[in-house]
Amino acid sequence: MCGIYCYLKCNKFGESTGISCEDTVLQSLKEYLKHRGPDAFSEYKINIGCKWLANFAGSVLWMQGSDLTMQPLIDDEYNILLWNGDVFNGSVVRKLGTEML
Repeated sequence: MCGIYCYLKCNKFGESTGISCEDTVLQSLKEYLKHRGPDAFSEYKINIGCKWLANFAGSVLWMQGSDLTMQPLIDDEYNILLWNGDVFNGSVVRKLGTEML
């Protein structure tokens, strides 16, 4: 079973305030997520404006197809795709993934 994670955080002051209890809990959740897809794990963090942080992560349990497809997939315009399970048996995602990378 794959696992996906998306977290949006508003930082009122637009600056880092160090490690919080909330950050510790989220790190624990990501560790559990890694066990859902032990074959691959990838994470992408991006600041949106000066007040928002977006964090996307995907863990993959590779069971089908000839190649593992890492996620999240990110194209040149920063569109982000995360999914859980098979997408069209993987063929469409692999094709898009090779075009984007």
